[in-house]
Amino acid sequence: MSAATIPAHRGEVLAVDWNKYDPFKFVTGGATTDPRVKVWDLRQPQIPVEMAGHRFGIRRIKCSPHDEFTIASCSYDMSVCIWRTNREDALSMPYEHHSEFVFGIDWNLFRPGEIASASWDEHVCVFNINRPPPNRIPPPPRKPGMAPPLR
Repeated sequence: MSAATIPAHRGEVLAVDWNKYDPFKFVTGGATTDPRVKVWDLRQPQIPVEMAGHRFGIRRIKCSPHDEFTIASCSYDMSVCIWRTNREDALSMPYEHHSEFVFGIDWNLFRPGEIASASWDEHVCVFNINRPPPNRIPPPPRKPGMAPPLR
């Protein structure tokens, strides 16, 4: 395939990841002006699958290495969302365990369903999407001179 340029979101595209099972599919996450997950197929780039669930920009998006239909995304809305693209109700589970922006996620290559999320709340949370959600992490103590957290 030759190079392709796709107008993907209304505003910045903050995240992209390839599907590990299909060489033509990838996913993107948009900024706050368009905080949707989009699944693209390079064979038909004008018709993405669009999924809404985040309120603010999507900072990172990752396709599962164990399941071709499962995607994880994290957002400035302090959530991690798990999406199952083979279901009509694609948003499988929103996790709201962090108390600040979530800016990183990654799947465990050796344990199916296990994911880690990193946040400005000074915590990394490792959990399995097939088990009950983790407890909410309290916000970190304010340091002298720091502005109060945004709410």
